[in-house]
Amino acid sequence: MNSECKGMIRVNDLSRKSFLFSLLLCWLLVAGCRDPFVPEIEGFESLLVVEGRLTTDTTGSTILLSNSYGFGGDTLIPVSDANVKIIDETGIEYLLAEKVPGQYCSDPALFLPEAGQSYQLQIRTSAGRSYVSDWQLLKATPGIDRLEPELFTQANVNGEQLEGARFLLDAQSVNEEASYFLWTYRETWEFFTPYLKRAEWIWDPEPRVQRLPYDEEVNHCWRQAASTEIILGTTRDISGNKVADFPIHTVNVKSDKVNWGYVLQVQQYSISEEEYSFLNTIRQNTETTGSIFDPVPGEIVGNIRCVDDPSQPVIGYFSASEVSEAMAYINRDFFPDSVRTTDALNYCDLDTIFFNSGSREAVLATLRSRTEQGGFTYLDTAFQVLTPVGFKLAPKECADCKLTGTPVKPSFWPN
Repeated sequence: MNSECKGMIRVNDLSRKSFLFSLLLCWLLVAGCRDPFVPEIEGFESLLVVEGRLTTDTTGSTILLSNSYGFGGDTLIPVSDANVKIIDETGIEYLLAEKVPGQYCSDPALFLPEAGQSYQLQIRTSAGRSYVSDWQLLKATPGIDRLEPELFTQANVNGEQLEGARFLLDAQSVNEEASYFLWTYRETWEFFTPYLKRAEWIWDPEPRVQRLPYDEEVNHCWRQAASTEIILGTTRDISGNKVADFPIHTVNVKSDKVNWGYVLQVQQYSISEEEYSFLNTIRQNTETTGSIFDPVPGEIVGNIRCVDDPSQPVIGYFSASEVSEAMAYINRDFFPDSVRTTDALNYCDLDTIFFNSGSREAVLATLRSRTEQGGFTYLDTAFQVLTPVGFKLAPKECADCKLTGTPVKPSFWPN
């Protein structure tokens, strides 16, 4: 595990998209101009960006701090050496520790928030500026009633039929009032490399082949990916106050993710109507295509303010809620053979460096270059019938799964 905190929620690079799309209105107003236009925007090049959610997750919570970039930039700048605290309604303060630049984490052994309690985020940067959030009630979150995959077929914009698995979710409000939900998910999939790496070349002090330990796993791994879109739902206009058959995620049968086992873990958060509106505005803005006929992006106003200068904008929203989770699993047998058309890593072509392509020194030099800089790995000796004729190579990711995954089976993985 790396040094990053668990429990972090990043919604579609929220801060970056928020800042960029706050500038989109300027672009729309000048979209019809013939001459290039560079907007003159002052005071927005280094706004504080706050990302974070206080949750009851036993892995802790994380607050991310950064500075926004100017019109011509593309990289958020982490804000380090800040004093970041959570204050509960009794006045007790909980200091978050900076694990990596700009990332401040709670210790669940010392502080675990409770549903029904209110909390405030307080920040003081190394530059001496202070920021506070509105008080947030940590909302109780109902469990996910159902998370179930189903086969689906859907035509894309070109009329082609896409087949895959669609995961449907049911959730019920905790009371008679309308509920507002935010969902995130994490995908985990099992994969095998088509070729097995069993040896590697050592070049110093003399070239030699070294066999890998027999029990070292190099072709069977797992990989994970987190959701990147903003997924929202509400029971506001639904009879029964229940979300039913909500399509939380789909995965195409042609994806390498479903060639073997595949797990979808969904996290559900109850959010306030204010946060729902905030996130929905960002979602609408990020989905804008840029046409002059698109709706004008809404103003993005969070719940964090600068104490020293209330007129100074702050990008972000501090929220608090319980988290509930559900998991669904499918294996390769979930899809009928008639729709499964993709083989894993089907671009993995073998290559051979033939012994007779040059002198021994030249052949070894080619082998070293191909394996150290050329993106290939050594597999074994190539034979024609029973005669050794060269060195057999494959693209590295086609023979060593550790380059893109981990050989450690996740604790939640079905046996």
